[in-house]
Amino acid sequence: MSIRLKEPAMGLKIDISSLSVIGLSKNAGKTTVLNALIRDAPKAGVLGILSMGVDGEKHDAISGREKPLIRVRENMLVATSAHWLNRQPGHWEVIQSCGIQSVMGEVFIARAKREGPVLLAGLPSKSGAERAMEFLRQAGAQKILLDGAYDRRSPSSPQLTDATILVIGASLDPNFAEVLRKAGEWSRLLRLKACSHFPEQKAGALALEKKRVVGVLRNRIELLPFTGLFSVREDGEWLQKEWQALAISGALTDRMLQTFLRSRRAVRIIVPDITHLFVSMPVLRRFYKQGGEIRVLKPIRLLQVAVNPESPDGYSFPPGEMKEKIGRLFFPVPVVDVMRDRHEQGVWCDVL
Repeated sequence: MSIRLKEPAMGLKIDISSLSVIGLSKNAGKTTVLNALIRDAPKAGVLGILSMGVDGEKHDAISGREKPLIRVRENMLVATSAHWLNRQPGHWEVIQSCGIQSVMGEVFIARAKREGPVLLAGLPSKSGAERAMEFLRQAGAQKILLDGAYDRRSPSSPQLTDATILVIGASLDPNFAEVLRKAGEWSRLLRLKACSHFPEQKAGALALEKKRVVGVLRNRIELLPFTGLFSVREDGEWLQKEWQALAISGALTDRMLQTFLRSRRAVRIIVPDITHLFVSMPVLRRFYKQGGEIRVLKPIRLLQVAVNPESPDGYSFPPGEMKEKIGRLFFPVPVVDVMRDRHEQGVWCDVL
């Protein structure tokens, strides 16, 4: 079963069955958002939740500060470790093992017998998360929430979840201008266009399937004899061709873009999605100025942006100004204030 959502940017009804929540920094307010989603979603059916980072702990693992707990409702499904489940005897119905090891031990699927806190065992890889999500569905989850680690992009991958909520907190940087700059970088990445030309779509899909670089030349597909652009020769014959596009299956880095900058080649590069981009904005701007372009095979569907103007380090930003300026960067995606809007019952009802 999937949930009917109204996509703010398009005014269309869409079906999603999985949603990731990612933060741009530690202590951004991600757990608060997850709790609001769980609270406001009584009609969403059976919810399942998992993590790609250690979340739900009472104190921050680095600073030792107290942080909000993830609270599950009765009948919710979780992917977590036996270590946590054994600490709460009588609270959980253990359904099955996922056959996955986390830093907290073996991961199990369990159903909550009553409302209460949970410590989620972070899944170590995208493939592990995919496997755990499938087990959650088999156990009856109709909607899955993925709590993404702050230092990973993979939870937001459209190959993993159908949609994403981005959380931007004051903890990102004590300088408000720097927070806006970093948020603007993410906004630009999220606005990268999807491939619309059939040969380029085919090249992107073939690159993923074969794990090779695939070129488009005069609307014809050419499978190139290397897996990525890391170690290819800059004086190679391949670089002298007038490619319409080059599709890759792995990461795109500054070093790769600089190869094209030095050769003064303007080319369109196709990546699976933005989680494969590891490029700096200065290099990316130079690449675009030279006539290059980056397209994604599958764009990320950003449902909402949540802002948290308060940092646990003791500083804060003007709430109204932060919400307004982040809203301008991400328009027309709705922006919610984590601290001030969370007490309004139903503020997340359009999401779940």
